[in-house]
Amino acid sequence: MKSSTIQGRALTALLMVLGFVVVSVSGIVLFIAPSGRAARQMDWHMLALDRWEWSDLHIVFGFAFIAIGLLHLWLNRKPLAGYLRQRAETKESRAIRWEIVVAILLTLALVWGTVHRVAPASYLLDSREIFRQSPNGPGQ
Repeated sequence: MKSSTIQGRALTALLMVLGFVVVSVSGIVLFIAPSGRAARQMDWHMLALDRWEWSDLHIVFGFAFIAIGLLHLWLNRKPLAGYLRQRAETKESRAIRWEIVVAILLTLALVWGTVHRVAPASYLLDSREIFRQSPNGPGQ
């Protein structure tokens, strides 16, 4: 027989997935949405929401996603601590994990490329302007 109580870890995981979906969709919509003035002038909407409603969703769910992520870490602290403890006790764990080094370097390169508008980040940023300046605009 199944329990009728809500399981905190399962609920948190589902909230993270749904929060990720909302943040992702709203981020894509805001990426292609026209600028504020243009959106206002053309009364731009997508899926029945205007640009500012999409922005509000993105901000609220972004912060909710952070809070739920922290809750997820808290609820899974014992398994995470066990994993880290197990890794610390093995010989292999003392070696540099190249995945960590590569991930950090790629992240720093993407941050630098975005700030300095270098490819491939510049391609993405430039394509946003193409979407925003199209005569009919997305969602019209």
